[in-house]
Amino acid sequence: LEVHDSNCTRNDREADHPITYFKEQLNQAISGQISAEAVVDLRLQAYNDITKTHVPDSIFSQYMYKTLLNGNHLWAFKKQFAIQLALSSFMSFMLQIGGRSPNKILFAKNTGKIFQTDFHPAYDANGMIEFNEPVPFRLTRNLQAFFSHFGVEGLIVSAMSAAAQAVISPKVSFSI
Repeated sequence: LEVHDSNCTRNDREADHPITYFKEQLNQAISGQISAEAVVDLRLQAYNDITKTHVPDSIFSQYMYKTLLNGNHLWAFKKQFAIQLALSSFMSFMLQIGGRSPNKILFAKNTGKIFQTDFHPAYDANGMIEFNEPVPFRLTRNLQAFFSHFGVEGLIVSAMSAAAQAVISPKVSFSI
């Protein structure tokens, strides 16, 4: 969120404009003027418009390249950040923790370690865990561009796979 806000300030744009634009585009759907099938197309068109004009894929990468001037430190940061994000995503899926969004991710610029605020399960009225996340693992376009193909297909996938293997392996003991 801080990265997006600083980008909007630098480019003299309102930070909430993508959200208001999306809502304006879907006003027809809210009022019931269009069919349910057309709502999906309308949402996709609004999303594509926002990604092309309001929130480019390179915002986070540009911010981090300017912040972390040392190239060696940048690689170590990317590696640690990718692994931390992968493990956090895996744990949130395994523990059925929903409501994850990029503005709830805090990270240390010197180490790449992350902390997720508001990281707890949601309960329904009956006291049961309510988990209705349509996407189990989220990776924004900006994070994907920052990690590159090698980070996503290499570090993130291997970290999640190793965590899953550790959880199901009968010979692994977890100690605190």
